Amino acid sequence: MESKATTPVWMVRAGKHGQYQDRVIDQNIAAIGWPDLPDLSGIRSKDELLNLIKKTYPDANPRTLSNWCNQVWAFLHSIKPGDLIVLPLKGKSAVAMGKCVSGYQYLSENPEDCRHSIGVQWNEERVPRKRFKQDLLDSLGAFLTVCRIRRNNAESRIIEVFLGKSDPGNSELITNRKTLLPTDKQGNAELESDSVEDSDAETDYEESLRDQIRRHIEVEFKNHDLSRLVDALLQAQGYVTSVSPPGADGGVDIIAGQGPLGFTHPRIAVQVKSGDFVCNSQSMREFKAAAREHGADSGVYICWNGFNREVQRNERKNFFEVRQWDSDELIEQILRHYDKFSESIRAELPLKRVWMLVREGS
Repeated sequence: MESKATTPVWMVRAGKHGQYQDRVIDQNIAAIGWPDLPDLSGIRSKDELLNLIKKTYPDANPRTLSNWCNQVWAFLHSIKPGDLIVLPLKGKSAVAMGKCVSGYQYLSENPEDCRHSIGVQWNEERVPRKRFKQDLLDSLGAFLTVCRIRRNNAESRIIEVFLGKSDPGNSELITNRKTLLPTDKQGNAELESDSVEDSDAETDYEESLRDQIRRHIEVEFKNHDLSRLVDALLQAQGYVTSVSPPGADGGVDIIAGQGPLGFTHPRIAVQVKSGDFVCNSQSMREFKAAAREHGADSGVYICWNGFNREVQRNERKNFFEVRQWDSDELIEQILRHYDKFSESIRAELPLKRVWMLVREGS
């Protein structure tokens, strides 16, 4: 008796540096690069696609050509309407999730790196990375543009998160992968020939290590202690600061200025939100008003869990008034100024620089 397969889950990136992630979400598509390839609507076999890729990229080595062919073929023919699409967002501590609603289309009016597309209905809200356990984050860090995510019962677990629940982990209740995949008569899980999967891909260890730092901060710097960490960061940058005590803060957690006594411009106001709170437009408006009342030239709104789409869309308009930092940007700032932190803060957040071999093409 064959087991019912779960909904396939695919990761499709949006540019090496995430440069097209806002565009694809706004257009309700997922898109891939390979800009030198023409409209692929007429491709009917993997051999035909491989020959076209070889002709288009004659200097690439055979292994790379085969890898590219597998990814593009999966995008063209393996992803089906109803499949779940995930997009780890670069520069943000969140993942976009949606459902495939239509097959391949060549969008000639788009920038060259996002013309090969499929239709995706993206969820309005983003899923914070902390909602996923580390093994799933490692899979989402695979060095591939298109990749099926199913290691460690990933498909069932990601669907739980998609439905607003918590990642149950690689539960003992679901330990047999054969219960998740179509099986042959001998009960062996069937995989597509030359499939593109997370288990075959290299992991972005830099992102994995950053996730570990994120989890440590969540545990060691909860609630008002996150403001204390941000205060240490501002002092490391040369600011004279004043931190409000726990409790009501008038909409501003930290005020900071330059100069020996902090009287010199720029004078900034900082709001720090930890936990599961997501900054919305009302919260942003209230912070702007509070920053002005405190005499600040500008502000920094630090929301560990990120900002909703409306606030994100207005980020450029707020550029000279408010900077928006989620956990990713805050960690980036911490790493940049870590050597100037006090010994006590470094003891609470012990970090060490490591050297890594840079992956070719990364």
